[in-house]
Amino acid sequence: MILGSLSFASSIIALALAGSVSLAPTAIVRGDVLRLGDVADTSKLPMPMRDRATKLALMNLPDNNDPVRLRGEDIAARARSLVPALAPWLAQMKGHIVVRRRSANLLLPVARATRADAILKDDPVQLTVSAGIYIIERRGIAMSDGQPGSKLFIRTEDGKAISALCCGE
Repeated sequence: MILGSLSFASSIIALALAGSVSLAPTAIVRGDVLRLGDVADTSKLPMPMRDRATKLALMNLPDNNDPVRLRGEDIAARARSLVPALAPWLAQMKGHIVVRRRSANLLLPVARATRADAILKDDPVQLTVSAGIYIIERRGIAMSDGQPGSKLFIRTEDGKAISALCCGE
């Protein structure tokens, strides 16, 4: 009996190490509740847990649009307290994430570069704007530096300067 329990526990740990949940560098959340699926890639969780984990409500977001910087360890601790069975998959959740609440009327492009943690002036970037099922992508050059969650200016290939949110995934 004890040997069977140890074998089961070791197989759960092996499964978790093979597919731990990873933290995104930034997240733009629609609505007022931050969910685990907004800030983390839950695709490596076993199917029975994936849907529940993705929809797991972690906290209410502030009413304003100010970015909120959260530690991966704090997100993991909150998720573990709500669903203890997620613990093996959350062990490697490190780093920080910047979360911004997206208002219904805000269609701010998100800028991505080769670095996930910052964009520097003159970096080539990919801009993405999404509204429902529609996604528009453009290329440009950063006109200023940006940190996750901050706004920066991008000059597009056709010469237009636009504001974008830094460091989207």
